[in-house]
Amino acid sequence: MITLYDVGPLVIDGKESGFSPFVRRIMYILNYKRLPYQVKLLRYEDIEPTAKSVGAPPTALRADGITPRYTVPFLVDSTTNTAVSDSILIAEYLDTAYPSSPQTTPKATQVLVDTIFQKFRPLYAVMGPIVRKKLTPVLLEGQRKVYGDAAASLVLTPEQETAIWESTKASFDEIYRDVEELREPTYADFALASMFWAVRMTFGRDSTQWKEVSTEWARGRIGKVSDVVEGYESTQL
Repeated sequence: MITLYDVGPLVIDGKESGFSPFVRRIMYILNYKRLPYQVKLLRYEDIEPTAKSVGAPPTALRADGITPRYTVPFLVDSTTNTAVSDSILIAEYLDTAYPSSPQTTPKATQVLVDTIFQKFRPLYAVMGPIVRKKLTPVLLEGQRKVYGDAAASLVLTPEQETAIWESTKASFDEIYRDVEELREPTYADFALASMFWAVRMTFGRDSTQWKEVSTEWARGRIGKVSDVVEGYESTQL
């Protein structure tokens, strides 16, 4: 049994769910590979002790450069008695452990994945205040304990939000300037869809923001990729 860990719950599309886009990426991949899995939701303050308890390694260091930092996603596969952290390492593990399933991690995609994340990252400042309003008091307090108050204190002006939105659109228009026909999705496609799933989750499926992103940004690539990866039947138990 594959167990995937996420942070939550948050009510999304009328039901409780985790809300990490990096976990969503792995869920898309597991569905694509037709591998059954379950998702366990954790509060922020439970991520580190749970990861340690199942043997999942840290994914980075804290700001002091010494203290290990634990994040979702991490995965435990009881079939192979393996614990893996970090979305790209999990994807590579799934390709190796289940070679008869569709492969998703050609090495050539990693540069594109890194670019997608770096160009998307400024949108967190726009989405953060909206997401925090959706969090339960317990999740808000856990977020504050783990990450401090800096993010919560950041408030953008409407002009700053517009500038970030427009510059991010320009970045993705450039990344996907020459759009190839979408065939079998790769890790880069799952990365693109999962990052912009966060936009849809934040603003809503029927929002003007999501409609703009899914139809106008990146020559329509974001909407097309999202439709494809979400079209695979869920294998979540």
